[in-house]
Parts: sequence; structure tokens; C-alpha cells
Amino acid sequence: DVGMRVHYDDFFSMDPVYKARHVDIRSRADNLARSGAFIFSESEHVQREQVLKHIAGIDHTYTDMIYFPVFLPENIDEHIMDEKDTRQKFGLKKPYIFYPTQVRPYKNVILLVEALAILKERNIDVELVLTGNPSDVPEVEAAIQRHHLSDRIVCLSSTKEHELFSLYRYSAVVAVPTLFEAGSPLQAGEALYMNSPLVVSDIPLVRERIEFCGMSPENSGLKLFDPKNPSALANALENVLQ
Repeated sequence: DVGMRVHYDDFFSMDPVYKARHVDIRSRADNLARSGAFIFSESEHVQREQVLKHIAGIDHTYTDMIYFPVFLPENIDEHIMDEKDTRQKFGLKKPYIFYPTQVRPYKNVILLVEALAILKERNIDVELVLTGNPSDVPEVEAAIQRHHLSDRIVCLSSTKEHELFSLYRYSAVVAVPTLFEAGSPLQAGEALYMNSPLVVSDIPLVRERIEFCGMSPENSGLKLFDPKNPSALANALENVLQ
């Protein structure tokens, strides 16, 4: 949540309600520090660039970092649906891009919509499956209407855990265009577990976790892209889809 202070303009330009939320989060974090709370983060980047820089009065000796694992439902592999049943349940007739997330400004769904429009212009027939509501960020809904993409986007109101992981399994590609997270994006870890092709934002949090695993972004096998560039995402998606 402290990341909202770092990316304040991105939040506020997409949804003015974040102005009040920012004040609330800032005061809560500052009060915790003043009361002597010990604050953990999920990456060195967040610890260094957000916690220590943007929480008033925090002492570095009262902070630390720990990487979270991917949290998987117990025995999920035993409950994966057949592809035919999965597609029939959710009305999926084409190859699809999957991004399971709530639609919030920093989740950067707008970039995915713009990239989908580029793929449409290139005659690449693919659907986008979301688990959030585009109208939660008006800019996203407006982009869908502007590019006439309603017939290519499937919005799921709710999914059970085994359905969610089944959707991962049969996706043509999982796209994670997030601008920032508390740590390595949850969806990226889940996609990797399900052996789903993955494209993910080239952000410090992602690079940090890849390097922690003993690899470099260049030899990790992942397609990283600039999360501010729709064409970069479209190119990454096209590469994986082909």
C-alpha cells in the first residue's frame, strides 16, 4: 500500500477516489512506525524504495524482508478440469490471454486492452479473459469501447479455485502487466506452477526475484516487457502465441 505514494500520479489520474485512500494509508503507516512497529516487506526493493523512504520516522533496524512462496490450494492438480469442460463452462472458443486480477489502476489492465487492440489490427484472433470488472477503472472500460473489443473480452464475475487453475492450464498465454506489487506478482508464480506461457512486466520486483533464483532476466525463459508500452506487450504476446 505504501507503493501508492511512489505511484501517486498513476493512481489519481485513473481514479480520483485514491486521493482519500492515499491519505488514510499514509497516516496508518506513519502511526505504526511511531508506535515502534517492526515492518516486513516482500522484497528488498520495497524495503529500500518504499518503506524506508516513505514512512515517516521508520528506523532501518525495525525493517526486514522475506520472500513469500506461491500459495497453492491443497492437491490442486487433482482437481483440474478437462479443457473441454473448462471452455464450455466459460464460453471460450478461441485461444485466450488470461489475467486473473481485480481491475485496479496499478494492475495496468489498460495496457493489456491496448495490446489486444494491436493484436486485432494484426489479425491475431485471440480473446482476453479477466476475473475483474473493467468498469472499476473507467479508463479501462473506455478503452474497451473505443477499440470495439467487447466481443473479444470475457469477464468472469467469480471462479472457484479449481476453475481458476484450470483457466491457467489451458490459456495460450498469461499476461501480467502490473506496474508494481508488494513482491513478485502472484499471478506469475501461479502461471509458472501450471506450466502456462508467461509474459510479465519488466519491473524491479520481477528482476529481483529472478536473480534471487540464480538466473538473469535474459536467460530465465520469461518474456519481459516495458509496462508503459502497449506495442512492447503486443509484441511479447504475439511472440508467445506463435
